Amino acid sequence: MNLKILSILGAIFVTYSCYTYLGYSETLRNSKYFFAIGLSISLLSNLMWLLGVRLLNQSQGIFWYGIAFDFIVTTCSLYIPIVLSKVKFNSLTWLGVGLVISGLFVIKNFGVQE
Repeated sequence: MNLKILSILGAIFVTYSCYTYLGYSETLRNSKYFFAIGLSISLLSNLMWLLGVRLLNQSQGIFWYGIAFDFIVTTCSLYIPIVLSKVKFNSLTWLGVGLVISGLFVIKNFGVQE
């Protein structure tokens, strides 16, 4: 992956982190701008996804880009809240993390036909 794609993935991480924070922040959740902010972040994230697909423009690159995208979304929606709530990770927690990450690869690979 080239620098443009990596910077797009970094920006997606930032936007999804903001999106997660938006849902967990009581102040923002009760704000009258909650839906407008959420929709704006979603639109920006999805436009970045489309930009990355357009830049790669090949099945194999899009496949790995999709795995990276799914990893970022999973990290932001599942693991950032766990870390922010100061949950102590034990061996079963790490096993669960490994299963989720390996599940992304299994799910993606069942859909690939060469």
